Amino acid sequence: MKKALYITGILLLLLIAGYLIANVLTGSLDIEGVQTRYMPVPAHAHEVTIEKIAIRSLSVFAWLRSHRLRVRDVRLEGVTVKVDEDLMEHDSSLQAMKPPALDALVGSVEVKDLVVEGIWKGKRSFSFAGRLWLDSVTTDTAAGVRLVLDTARYVVPEMGETARLSGLEVDSRKRSLTIDSFRIAPDQDKEEMGWSKGHQVDVVWANMDGIAATGLDVMGLIRHRFHADEISFHSSRIHVFRDWRLPLEPGEKPMPMKSLKSLPIDLRVGKVWLGTTRFEYEEFPKVGERSGALVIERFRASLAPLLNRPGDGDNPDAVA
Repeated sequence: MKKALYITGILLLLLIAGYLIANVLTGSLDIEGVQTRYMPVPAHAHEVTIEKIAIRSLSVFAWLRSHRLRVRDVRLEGVTVKVDEDLMEHDSSLQAMKPPALDALVGSVEVKDLVVEGIWKGKRSFSFAGRLWLDSVTTDTAAGVRLVLDTARYVVPEMGETARLSGLEVDSRKRSLTIDSFRIAPDQDKEEMGWSKGHQVDVVWANMDGIAATGLDVMGLIRHRFHADEISFHSSRIHVFRDWRLPLEPGEKPMPMKSLKSLPIDLRVGKVWLGTTRFEYEEFPKVGERSGALVIERFRASLAPLLNRPGDGDNPDAVA
């Protein structure tokens, strides 16, 4: 009974603002103009709008006889998701919400024209746009995942920097991830960054092209694991600026390995290849009228392995 009520509730939710055409004999269901909102407290809400949902080969009689949900394919078009990050962080009821155990299998799911935006304190904190494909989907997993993002943008918290990427593709069957280009840049002038914080900071610009990860455990990303055989960067340009006219930030500075361990993911990469790289370190001296720079051209490197939480039997010492 709970399972039946769960499915019925989903359909009612879809019908709140949607237009539905159903054919029981062919098992087809078309829904247009879906709008949903989760708003447990005033001024904070998650919203989802879907222009069109097309369900094909829905076995209605199998559901009525044995509560087995079988669908050949589901296609969604024009999907926009708005996530309130403050609500996501503090609403424990949503985090604990789980669908009931259900014997369900969907052959394939395709999401076209997907746009996801995150809102933090009234400002857009991240966004991405692309397409998503899932194979053999059950209530808690999928046999295959392919995600293609045309663009993505992320505002780095407390850093005053914005990261952008284009041409991302993740494929669980190929165990691969590729990114055409990745950019990170400050949101202020390089000198204003330090003055606004009142102490020295490293202001970073980075341009990286042709990023590829092979042997990647794509499904492990959901469980905060980044395990891959190899990561390569075809070419990179990195510029770091520091203003020595400002005081140093008080307190102890974490060592690189400690910073790696503090990452919220389990990082395990067999080898990292850094292709042709231009590195420039610029600093404004404590006494002087202009900045100077150290430039390293056509730098290449490799590192193996890259681990942030070594286990028994691992060699934590990387070889460059």
